[in-house]
Amino acid sequence: GTLICCESCPCAVHLECYGLQTPPEGHFICLGCENGRKPMYGDIVWAKYGSHRWWPAEIIHPLRIPVNLDKFLGEPGVFIVRFYGSLDYAPVSRRCVYPFQSEDDDEDNGGKSKKSEKDKKYMSAVLEARRALLDQQLVQLRDLPSYIPIESNRYASNVSKAMCRKDTEQSVCSCSKKSKNPCGDEECDNRQMFIECHPKRCLAEHLCRNQRFLKKQYAPAVKFMTIDRGFGLRALASIRKGDFVIEYVGEIINKEECKKRLDTIDAEPDRAFYYLELAPDKIIDAGPMGNNSRFMNHSCDANCRTERWLVNNEYRIGLFACREILAGEELTFHYNLVPVNGDSVTPCKCGSDNCTGVIGRIVPKNGRNTAGNANKKQKVVSEKENVRH
Repeated sequence: GTLICCESCPCAVHLECYGLQTPPEGHFICLGCENGRKPMYGDIVWAKYGSHRWWPAEIIHPLRIPVNLDKFLGEPGVFIVRFYGSLDYAPVSRRCVYPFQSEDDDEDNGGKSKKSEKDKKYMSAVLEARRALLDQQLVQLRDLPSYIPIESNRYASNVSKAMCRKDTEQSVCSCSKKSKNPCGDEECDNRQMFIECHPKRCLAEHLCRNQRFLKKQYAPAVKFMTIDRGFGLRALASIRKGDFVIEYVGEIINKEECKKRLDTIDAEPDRAFYYLELAPDKIIDAGPMGNNSRFMNHSCDANCRTERWLVNNEYRIGLFACREILAGEELTFHYNLVPVNGDSVTPCKCGSDNCTGVIGRIVPKNGRNTAGNANKKQKVVSEKENVRH
């Protein structure tokens, strides 16, 4: 059949398999790229390096790569992979990788009765990749809630964007390219007002360090299974006080829709709320869709806080470190859960010395809370109570 190739990745599909009769006009973008799926650290992929054949590999986090490969980390779009069946690493780009699947390469080497040493090494690498992929899938399937991974907020059809007033112009800070730390400290006017610099207006140009939402400069973190609070998020590297950790993203709905969803959730045995107020009548619901921020648990002694920032005239919520955070430490923030359907409260299991016993409401008792099943997140966060701006 006729093959069509994606313009963004190495994916090639048959027209018939894609449900098309004729090739699409213009550039073809595969479904994965269209949905915003990009290579991520820990992904098992097919990788192509130089003139070598496609080979199964894992995308390696910068903290785990050999020191001699650090020089490649500054190149845009370049990341490091480790090839299965060997100890070899190599820098590659997005166009040189595509997802590995367990059924890939089941053929018997073209029917050859004898395999070369290279072929044997190749098949050994494929088997190793299959085992690694199976291990990943088992971990992901174990109690992992179903959701759609997204990189930025998705607005419901009946909700307008959370923009600032049209008569309010985006401010331009006084930083410049000659500044010692352009837009990177409290001397930046925009930073003090929780405004990100516009990439086309900032005088510091490409040196500007106040475009963290736009560039998604998140702290390296990984989700993990806690003992008694469901999934959580753990820092992979030390994070300084005040550093940007991650943006809180999800589906933006209005209060009426939020109440409908809460009524539905109240009837479920394992309630899980992921709501955070972005602006009047605009609620972020990270339940059906979101990023790793949805896995952050509540703590009465949280190491992160929420802040509302203006990014290209649009309001967005970010999580920032409110103290020094060590590598391996769980990332948490205070939910300030507001009971909206009745007087029910949610028991807290954060285990901190100053635990109040419940999430969002102080109860008249001392010591740590030991009651109830609280292994699921429940957040209905008020902007006024929790979002710094």
